[in-house]
Amino acid sequence: MNLKSVIAKVAGKSSYWFLHNVLKGGTSFPGKFAMKIDPEVLNSLAKDYETIIVTGTNGKTMTTALIVEALKKNMVIF
Repeated sequence: MNLKSVIAKVAGKSSYWFLHNVLKGGTSFPGKFAMKIDPEVLNSLAKDYETIIVTGTNGKTMTTALIVEALKKNMVIF
């Protein structure tokens, strides 16, 4: 992870902490803030992870729950 990504990660985590602990709320701001600092921060953070993306209009929660259960039953650690 390069310096720019590290700064973006710290800025995102710091803004998340402030929003949740001081203002008692949450928004998408921490992620947007981190992406403003380093547009490639998600690539840096996700490089060591396999991903599954669930999209659609209906059924995302159920599909995600089924995927999690299938992974747990097959002893996949995540």
